[in-house]
Amino acid sequence: MDMAREGRIKEEEVDSFNLPIYYSTPKELEDIIRSNGELKIDKIETLGSMGAQDTMPDLESRVLYLRAVLEGLVRTHFGHQILDDLFDRYALKLAHSSFILQPQTHRSIMIFALLSRCSDI
Repeated sequence: MDMAREGRIKEEEVDSFNLPIYYSTPKELEDIIRSNGELKIDKIETLGSMGAQDTMPDLESRVLYLRAVLEGLVRTHFGHQILDDLFDRYALKLAHSSFILQPQTHRSIMIFALLSRCSDI
């Protein structure tokens, strides 16, 4: 929105941009795989002995991770010209956030799933 207010991108482009992200629980993931019918679960487990762990301990790691995940979607929707500026702004916002960089606010569960195709396909 900052970039839209500055005229770098159109507000309509921001309004029409949606991220198709949903973080399922391990049980939901299992149910989704089973309901698919084309795959079977050979093994599934939550990684890490403590269950949840801090997976991105520093600012740079978090920004690089998000850029790796979202760069293609952002480029397709807004164009490549804004990428560096967008992720630089994101880094600045993270750096000034007392909530975001706290280890206790960024824990994730890593799930290992070994899948194989069902034999009757």
